[in-house]
Amino acid sequence: MLHVYERLLSIEERLRAGRFVFPILAKRFIAAHGRLRQILGERLGLGPASLNFMTNAYGKPELIDRQVHFSLSHSGDLAALAVAAFPIGLDIEIMRPVSRDLPDRYFSAIERDGLRALHGETWREAFFRCWTRKEAVIKALGMGLAFPLADFDVSFGNDEAAALTRLAGAPMAATEWQVHHIDVSSDCVGAIAAAQTGWSVTRHSG
Repeated sequence: MLHVYERLLSIEERLRAGRFVFPILAKRFIAAHGRLRQILGERLGLGPASLNFMTNAYGKPELIDRQVHFSLSHSGDLAALAVAAFPIGLDIEIMRPVSRDLPDRYFSAIERDGLRALHGETWREAFFRCWTRKEAVIKALGMGLAFPLADFDVSFGNDEAAALTRLAGAPMAATEWQVHHIDVSSDCVGAIAAAQTGWSVTRHSG
C-alpha cells in the first residue's frame, strides 16, 4: 500500500520523505500524507495527486484554494486527520513517561499549579490531556509555537469538559472556542480545537 501513497505525493513531499534518517519515519510520512491526499481529494471531488498545498507564514500547511481546512497529527504508528469548513487544530499523543519538570517550561501558571497537585498515572494522563489541547489550540490559531503556550489556559482534569478557558488578547475566547477530547486508543489521547462553536465530531477509521 505504501507505493500507492507514494505515487500521490508531490515532488517536494517525496524529497521530504527522502530526508528522514530512519526508514520507519519516512514510511510514516508517506502513509500519513498519502492518506491525507486521498481523504481531501474525496472531500473535494478531486484527484489526490492534483491537490496543491502551501504553508502560511508560520509553516502551517494549507490547501491553496482553502475550500476546506485540515489538521494532521501523528504519534508513533498512529495518525489522525481533522477536516472542517473552518480553521481547526488537531493533536494526538501516545502517553509515555515524561519529566515532571516539562510543564514548568511550557505551561501557564494555573496549569502548572494544577498539575503539581497530581501524582503517578493521574499526573501523566492529565499532562497529556493538557498538552494535546494546547497543541490543538495553537494549530487552530495557525501560528505554531510563535504563540507562547503559557499565554492561554486549557482544562485538563479528568472530571472537566475539554475547554479553552483563557487566551491572551481575546477576552471572549472561553465562549468563542470549542475543544473536543478524543481517545484514540487505550494509550493515546488527543484533542480538536477551533475558534468556532456548535460543531460536532464524526469519526472514521481506515
